[in-house]
Amino acid sequence: MSNKRFGGKRLRSLYREDNIVDEIDPRYEQDSRGQDVGRKQLQLCRQVQRILIEALAACSDELLQSLDVVSVIPASGVGRMLVTCCPSPSAKNYPLHEYLLSLARASGYLRNEVAAGVYRRKTPQLTYQVIPRSE
Repeated sequence: MSNKRFGGKRLRSLYREDNIVDEIDPRYEQDSRGQDVGRKQLQLCRQVQRILIEALAACSDELLQSLDVVSVIPASGVGRMLVTCCPSPSAKNYPLHEYLLSLARASGYLRNEVAAGVYRRKTPQLTYQVIPRSE
């Protein structure tokens, strides 16, 4: 058995053009401050996204139930995440600021749900943005 590390040419050969799905290697992503985003931080973002999808579906507010979580990415500052949402295709046509108001009212509940599902000393602060639905 060889003690050589797996990397270099062998690793780059796995990332041939026909293997690339979204053309972004997560090792080279950067946050809004220009710092590299690590694998663990990306895992945390994906975990928070799954928790928020479930939490929004369980809300009693019709506006929140009709939101889809598009992405969760690290935001500027330590322990902050930017949550991007958009109305689902079956949602009624409300102005985007109505969705933001509903998210602001439910932000404590949503952060509590994230705290219950993520085992961290400090729960990340969530910042929301709502983008229009693409037709």
